[in-house]
Amino acid sequence: MRHYHYVGPEEIRNRAKTGRGGTRIRSTLDLTSWIQQNHSDREPDGTITATFVIDLNGELRVAPRRSEHIACAAGEHVLSAGEINFASATEVVWVSNQSTGYCPEPESWPSVSHALRRLEIAPSPIRRQDFRKSCH
Repeated sequence: MRHYHYVGPEEIRNRAKTGRGGTRIRSTLDLTSWIQQNHSDREPDGTITATFVIDLNGELRVAPRRSEHIACAAGEHVLSAGEINFASATEVVWVSNQSTGYCPEPESWPSVSHALRRLEIAPSPIRRQDFRKSCH
């Protein structure tokens, strides 16, 4: 599987090196906790949109929506990156590969799908909103 490296501004990369990265989601309990902590970011329809990356271990990491992907990834390479919208800890509404820092290709989708299925939070079907070539 392809690894994506950061292609954005160096000053953003340098700021990311001092952070701890996004929250690793290893269970729906982890996601429930993260959603509760970030409830002020809810959309008018009650959903919550997050910045996400799939790290090189295939794990989902999330951060508040306006976070930099490189910060969410703790400065590391990723398998995919973008935005994800949750209705709840067990329901994903849509996923995009919108990340100008990593520019993941649509072919990175299987890593996202696998991470969500492993967590048993992937409904069928997930709307792959704007999962297309984003930077080139």
